Amino acid sequence: MDKKFYINWHITNKCNLRCKHCYQDRFDNSDDITFDKIVSVFKNITNTLEKWNKKLIVTVTGGEPFLKQELLKILYLLDKNNLVEKINIITNGTILNEEILKIKNKIFKFDTLFISLDGTTPDVNDNIRGKNVFNKVIKNIQIFKENKYKIVIMFVVSNFNFDNSFNLYNFSRSINVDGFIIERFIPLGQSSNQKKQVLNGQQIQSLYKKIFEDTNCEYEEKFSALYRSLYVKFKKDKSDLFGALCSARNCGICVLPDATVLPCRRFYLPIGNLLKDDLDIIWSSSEILKKIQNKKNYYGKCRDCKIKNCYGCRALTFALTNNYLGQDIQCLL
Repeated sequence: MDKKFYINWHITNKCNLRCKHCYQDRFDNSDDITFDKIVSVFKNITNTLEKWNKKLIVTVTGGEPFLKQELLKILYLLDKNNLVEKINIITNGTILNEEILKIKNKIFKFDTLFISLDGTTPDVNDNIRGKNVFNKVIKNIQIFKENKYKIVIMFVVSNFNFDNSFNLYNFSRSINVDGFIIERFIPLGQSSNQKKQVLNGQQIQSLYKKIFEDTNCEYEEKFSALYRSLYVKFKKDKSDLFGALCSARNCGICVLPDATVLPCRRFYLPIGNLLKDDLDIIWSSSEILKKIQNKKNYYGKCRDCKIKNCYGCRALTFALTNNYLGQDIQCLL
């Protein structure tokens, strides 16, 4: 049994960008809860993890987390708790000031700053994320690196940037970051009308093959079905490649700014709210979680899939068909 539990905590919807592929449909702080309620939510989480005898890996994100006034207070709250093992932050990389640069030295459990880029050139990235964003982010990455931050690029692949994604390995090496993550686009929120940007199975497989080749790893056909994302970690003379399984059914949740709980951020079917519901009860009683844990509830070829630990992408299936138990259209098998 995994002794770690993973939470993506979206502390605000407020954001200064309007990316074409964004899963949000609102960009203000109207859903933000008070710091006292944040403390209450965190207590709910830690009470459950203590019962489960598990450690917490928490990734703080948004919206844009650096626009949250109470960010440092939240990080201190997490940092001083013994059940928290590691703290990460996901940011769009456009905001940088002295207070942000001090986080690494003030928050002892802080590990990685994940910075979103969706193109290896200004034209591709800025078509998705906005004018002049690429150059600003690259400049800020270099400042973060000078201040000894561990930086990992977050790259959401879609038809907006598919061809460009094959350059990601060499590009990431060239700007001296510590690695990159490739995630798949799911049309949700303001991008719900962008279904044509979803990649097909052949495209996923060709990109995965390229990343496996770049990292000198042997590729198997099942990997494009099994791994929902790929994480490349750079070392001095080599790279390590990790495939991420779906966490929605076994080791993690997403918490929204108003404390709503989702199986994952792109799987928009609420299963509870941590201001009202005990996490332990949410986890043990959610009908949605129970159904996605059993392939016999599925439709199509996913129902009889023989790949151990592969459950397809319930988020993508739901976004495209409104049926989260349907067949994963990105699976070639």
